[in-house]
Amino acid sequence: TNRIPPPQPPPRHSFHTCPRPRPRAALGLAGGYFSSRNRDGDDDPNGWDRDNKEGGGGGGGGSSAESIQSDRRGGRRISRSPPRKRRGGRDYSQSNARRKYSGDESGRRRFDDGGRHYNMERGSRDYRNRGGNRNGRFGNRNSPYTRGKRDYSRTRHRRQTFWDGDRTIGRISQHHKDAGLVEEATIERHDAPYVFGRDGNTIRKISMASGADVQMVEGTTVVRVGGEDRNRKLAQDYIKFVTRQRQGEIVEDPEESFLRTDLTIMRVPRYVKGIVVGPKGRNLRGFEYRCKVLLLFVRFKNETDELLFVLSSSMKSRRMAELQILSALEQQSLGIYTTELSGQANESRTAHVTLKEDAMFRHPGDRDPEGWGLEPFHLENGTIQYLMGQAGTTKRKISRSSDCNMEFFRGSAILSGLREQRELCKELLQCMLFLRLKTLKQGWDLRGGFAKSYTTVLTCPQPVAKMSAGRQGRLFRRIEHISGVFMFINPHSKQFYDFENNPAKFAVFSGSDAVVDRGREPPPNYDGNQGYLDIVIVSFSEENRERALSALETAMQRMAYKVIPYSERPEHIKENEFNEPQLENNDAENNLSEAMAEELAEE
Repeated sequence: TNRIPPPQPPPRHSFHTCPRPRPRAALGLAGGYFSSRNRDGDDDPNGWDRDNKEGGGGGGGGSSAESIQSDRRGGRRISRSPPRKRRGGRDYSQSNARRKYSGDESGRRRFDDGGRHYNMERGSRDYRNRGGNRNGRFGNRNSPYTRGKRDYSRTRHRRQTFWDGDRTIGRISQHHKDAGLVEEATIERHDAPYVFGRDGNTIRKISMASGADVQMVEGTTVVRVGGEDRNRKLAQDYIKFVTRQRQGEIVEDPEESFLRTDLTIMRVPRYVKGIVVGPKGRNLRGFEYRCKVLLLFVRFKNETDELLFVLSSSMKSRRMAELQILSALEQQSLGIYTTELSGQANESRTAHVTLKEDAMFRHPGDRDPEGWGLEPFHLENGTIQYLMGQAGTTKRKISRSSDCNMEFFRGSAILSGLREQRELCKELLQCMLFLRLKTLKQGWDLRGGFAKSYTTVLTCPQPVAKMSAGRQGRLFRRIEHISGVFMFINPHSKQFYDFENNPAKFAVFSGSDAVVDRGREPPPNYDGNQGYLDIVIVSFSEENRERALSALETAMQRMAYKVIPYSERPEHIKENEFNEPQLENNDAENNLSEAMAEELAEE
């Protein structure tokens, strides 16, 4: 209760607001510009007289004229202002050089070593003077204290280490806890930060590759593993692989490796190994994250060449990583893994190619299941860019919806999967090329194609279909990304789809109940005068199709429409269902449709 409040720190002045210095000659002292002692005889930490700001101090006289006269040496006027400091340079003033260390009650620590001033306060003025901003982060590449993006100055805060944090990475499912399928493993203290990884990325990678629930608390050496017996064993093996990688080169026995069922071995030539690893391992980490695998370079006993180990509990994930790595290497070094159809591997980047027989290696424990295979799909020149999409989104969408691995090798697409998956992937590729040039009245025939068994159709009025798609199809793209399906719009016609014998839904107007709470007038009842459209949902997985249909039902309910089975549609709709639409120019309805489409896309 009797604590004395600490004194306030002295004010920090900028260059333009600091008191004007008194020249050394005006204070009656010999040599130099500044002095560490003022006219009163006490130490002034700033090296100038704060009591007499108007001039006339020390032994140099009391009037301003006398002080000006004393400032002249050999007819030259001595500047009253302190010399301007160079950015990031040294301060050679004697006042700063005398004081080696000072601390104040506000928590700041200041060092003056050899005339250089360091302030350990985050976001201080000294940070900004050395090329940083208010938050203490450095972005000036030309500053000698940044060396690019990294800060080497003593003003940088101490980086938080693994032992300072308390984050929990990973989660053990309640099902595994109840069933008693949880184990704990203790690792060495010096291996714990390496196993945890940066922001816990290594623990997440081990969990994805093994298929087990792996949990680790930052700052501890205990790892909890939950899951089935095989997945828990694989997770512990992968932790051992990671710790061995930290110690140096990994050497394995080939006989033991050939018995592993979670391993795919790739032969990567030495001169393209850097392409797989990438700068600071970015390419390698990218393959691991996208394919959910663990990649390690391993050498067999009595051999000199390194092999790439692809570890994962899922065979499909290993085949995906293998195909992506081969595609990346082929793009950088043409002809390393492919052969043209003519039998010669030249430098043509648009040629139709197939994989060489020795491009992939299969050991006894890594066998393909029955029906699995590779199949090329040759493309026309200039279509690969369209099928790739922005940042590869279209390629990934087709691959996820068909459950087939697909990668581009020059002018061809190599498909990897079961026969049904490869057939569905080829049909989706053909559909994408057709949708690129189709008109409003043209549609993709789903009656005799292979995709009819993996398709669900939702029929709705034409304005409702456009509002469901959102502006520029954003809502469709969002549903595709979440559900793993392929969606497009077809004209409503029996020549494109068999509605009676295949899964189909219908959207009918349900009233204004769904939009009363939104404080807006109900949308008009589109009775089909403008025609109907079919929203086609394609996916190899029925569960993904149901998830996408549920998302569309939610969007329909916001527009006061409900989804019913196709056979239960009203009688008045059956009579005019396939009639030609009446093309009327209704500006009010068009404006309402655009407004609702924007709101749906935002939601």
